[in-house]
Amino acid sequence: MAKYRRRSSKGMGDRLRLIRTLNRLTLKEFGRLISDKTTTTTVSRWEKDGVTPQDSTLDKIANLFGVTKEWILHGAGGCNLAGAVNDLEGYLLFLFGELSPDSKRKFLEYMAAETKGGGA
Repeated sequence: MAKYRRRSSKGMGDRLRLIRTLNRLTLKEFGRLISDKTTTTTVSRWEKDGVTPQDSTLDKIANLFGVTKEWILHGAGGCNLAGAVNDLEGYLLFLFGELSPDSKRKFLEYMAAETKGGGA
């Protein structure tokens, strides 16, 4: 069984997942944009920082989504997230997905109270 590196909070996999989710793509759809041979398992492993895509794949992702290979790999360099973000809702959904289960629960409780007239 392959060992996977522990994910950092801002790793390559997080940036790939950000690109994918902001564009409202499933693992399968994202993989198909890269190549007919890129499986959902492969994309999932990239996002879990278990496997780094080949240089040619990184170049293709960077070109498709308006970011640089350096940004994908290291979080440095050019990143035109305006080109990657289709809408605010997708970004908010991505952020919500990053919350811990307890934080999600607290957020949902807060929003329920707000919608019942508890807020301004």
